[in-house]
This record gives sequence, C-alpha cells and structure tokens, in this order.
Amino acid sequence: MNHVKISAYVHKADGKTISVKPILKPIEEKLTSIGFSLDPKTHNYMYETKDKNDKATIFEKLRDLNVAFASGREWSPAEVFEYLRESGLVGGSFVRISWRNQNDYYFSDNQ
Repeated sequence: MNHVKISAYVHKADGKTISVKPILKPIEEKLTSIGFSLDPKTHNYMYETKDKNDKATIFEKLRDLNVAFASGREWSPAEVFEYLRESGLVGGSFVRISWRNQNDYYFSDNQ
C-alpha cells in the first residue's frame, strides 16, 4: 500500500493536543484552514481539542485530507481513531502508518 499519497501523519493525539507531521508542502495551508498552527520548534502542526467530539471532527477532516495515523505503543493516534470509531464518534476507514525501523515505514488500511 506504499503507493498511497499521504500528505502528513498524525504523530500524537493521546491528550488534548493533536500533532501532525507534514510530508508534502501543500498540506500546510489545508492544516491551518482547519485550525492547526505551526510549532516553529518542532515544525509540526498543532491543534488543541475542546473535547472528544471536537477531536473526532478533526480526525475525520484529517483522514479526508489523506493524513495517516501513526501506530505504536499505548494510545497511538491509530488507536485513538479506533476508539473514537468504536464509540460511534467517527466512521469509515483510515490509513495507518507503521515503522519497521527509522527509515522503513509502511501503510495499511484500517476498515
């Protein structure tokens, strides 16, 4: 599935802050249009959620912008998406990004 054009990925989303790492430059303007702001220290785009419903709305917008959700340990963004979907707050599939090592990643669809 590495042929998918992913524009960015959600790096962190276990608390109130959603952190997105851009991959393709055009995504930056789209992220700011939905309320994200650039953190000049990390070069990530940040969004402070108000509650679970707000997080769910932003997750769906990110998914629709071809943003992947990172997998990992504990409450990874992919696990948060699955939790919101099981809670009925988001619907549909999303793309998960996982790493074998620092430079070797792959995508998978999560139905």
